Amino acid sequence: MHPREFGKFRILELLPKGGMGSVYLALNTFTQERVALKLIELGPDLDRQEIAAAERRGALLQGQLCSTDKRIAQIPTSASSKASSS
Repeated sequence: MHPREFGKFRILELLPKGGMGSVYLALNTFTQERVALKLIELGPDLDRQEIAAAERRGALLQGQLCSTDKRIAQIPTSASSKASSS
């Protein structure tokens, strides 16, 4: 189950699932842009922590590459949030 709102994003629908997280079509409620929002479930195990760290490094690298080559997709936001289990 996913939250309907995640920060400034409103989740619209689940897109095909990838290997390292769920990807959603979401609406940026500030700009009204539709974006792909990737959510990675964090857990106490080392594999999940490494996946999250790799995603953060990838977002930073992609941001740097995007500034030199406009053909590379821009990642406007990268954030983390700890969800409470219910």
